[in-house]
Amino acid sequence: MKRNTNNKTESARTRTVVFVVVLTSFLPAIAGSILNVAIPVIGAEFNSSAASLGWVVNAFTMGVLVLMLPLGRLADLTSKRVILIAGLFLFGILNVAASFSTSLGMVIVFRVLQAAGAASMFATSQAILVDAVPAERRGRALGMSVGAVYAGLAIGPLLGGLITHHLGWRWIFAFAGLLGTITAVVTLLKLPEKEGPKREGKLLARMDPAGVVLYMVGTLALAYGFNVVSNKVWPYLVMGGGIAALVGFVIRENHAKDPLISMDLFKGQWRFISLNVTALLNYAATFAVNYLLAIYLQLAMGFAPDMAGIVLVVTPVVQTFVSIIAGRLSDRKSPFMLASCGMTLCAAGVISFVFVSEHTSLWHIIANLACLGVGFGLFSSPNTNAIMSLSPPQDRAIVSSLIATMRNLGMTFSMCIITVITNASLGATIIDEAPVSLIVGVMRTSFIIFSVMGVVGVLISLNRKSKTR
Repeated sequence: MKRNTNNKTESARTRTVVFVVVLTSFLPAIAGSILNVAIPVIGAEFNSSAASLGWVVNAFTMGVLVLMLPLGRLADLTSKRVILIAGLFLFGILNVAASFSTSLGMVIVFRVLQAAGAASMFATSQAILVDAVPAERRGRALGMSVGAVYAGLAIGPLLGGLITHHLGWRWIFAFAGLLGTITAVVTLLKLPEKEGPKREGKLLARMDPAGVVLYMVGTLALAYGFNVVSNKVWPYLVMGGGIAALVGFVIRENHAKDPLISMDLFKGQWRFISLNVTALLNYAATFAVNYLLAIYLQLAMGFAPDMAGIVLVVTPVVQTFVSIIAGRLSDRKSPFMLASCGMTLCAAGVISFVFVSEHTSLWHIIANLACLGVGFGLFSSPNTNAIMSLSPPQDRAIVSSLIATMRNLGMTFSMCIITVITNASLGATIIDEAPVSLIVGVMRTSFIIFSVMGVVGVLISLNRKSKTR
């Protein structure tokens, strides 16, 4: 009788954890995608160039990238629950504050600050889920979590278009802030704390301050330098400094007593490495699709923001359903095989976008978006399940952070590529005054580069023969 009671209690706790993680997965997805459709409107209000508008997205992804691993390590050493709740409240408050922005610069600053809250969510949610759910049901739970991400991505453009069209872009931030605060309260009330192993030693020392500094300086310098590449020398010097700092970080982690991230996770583990690299390449090849199409649909095809949002909803709607099915399949079938199939479909969808022109049929775009939806649905939850299955229990938050870091590094590179191409093609041209032919040219060049990344990712995903843990 006592065993049945314990089983029921554990089952109830698992359901609660899954509910909360699904909710916290939904929040940053809808908060990010809801803004894409409003980018041209924000640019028109502040009379901003196409290149400067890219920083509305870049500032956020770069901030998340820099903070992810340190926050994951902090969560492993303290409490995943506390870090998650603090991030949720911070995210909600800063989104409300951003609705009062009086310049593009203020919007960008608030986006940087919001990144701290989002990084806390990304660093903890998957680790909390994996800790609570038995291995034989983990794929299903991860599929629900990933499905929530895509549901947010599906609803975001549609809702963002409606809010922008009828209320104005500032209400997008107000809505995200309200949603973040509600999610924080629900998490505070519903998510139980799980006792972890006691860690000995001072927290600051175990955080490896030198490693944290080298990692943050290296990733920030590399991402920023790549983002401002020009015919001048200094961006290349900044990138070189970033690479040097990251090399120093790897050397430091190999010898540190308590590293920020253990290099043993990578040594001789080609499957673990390849899963993370393919995630990086997949997001780098696909993240900017909606950003480019939001501009294309409004400025080249003449759609209003709400109609553009309806078109862009195709990919995440398909992703939502496919990812839930794929998560369940990854409990019974090889997650490696499912991820490879998904990567192949993503690459095919991106390659097809290379042929978009001023006269492309809307149905061609919708079919491509659906192909990407199926591909990402097959890729994301099985890939995450495979990575987490190869990670030691004591490092799950840092591995969860690593997965999110690969994702955000891919997103950052994706947007950096667009920023570089936009700078070269449009310069300081106001976004809504740019000729359609130049906008299409920027898209085509971007998708050619993204196609190469996608193909390389497919080749890596198909070559996973090695020993694993």
